[in-house]
Amino acid sequence: MSISRCDICYEYKATACADGLTLEAGLTALTVYTVFLEDRYGHFHTQEITTTAQGDFTLDLTAFDAGMFTAYSGSYELSVSTETTYSTYETLVINSVSYPCVKVMFYNVD
Repeated sequence: MSISRCDICYEYKATACADGLTLEAGLTALTVYTVFLEDRYGHFHTQEITTTAQGDFTLDLTAFDAGMFTAYSGSYELSVSTETTYSTYETLVINSVSYPCVKVMFYNVD
């Protein structure tokens, strides 16, 4: 199943130009997933991750193009799948609430 435009994503504010993004996602422990980041132009960027024993993961932002995650880059829709194609997604459990995706917005630290 894919994400519908009517689905409500968890909203996450991240520091611009950070090296990583860690989410307490409630996924299956010690499992390999593909993370999909969709930018405001509809382009997908992917990264393979392995969850921690708690089901959390860290996205290595240094593996993407330099300057991709700034306060001016718009928001990204993050989803996680056991597949390498964007055809299914896993439910993310954040603060005891289930979400199909995360809307990530980057901001500058003053």
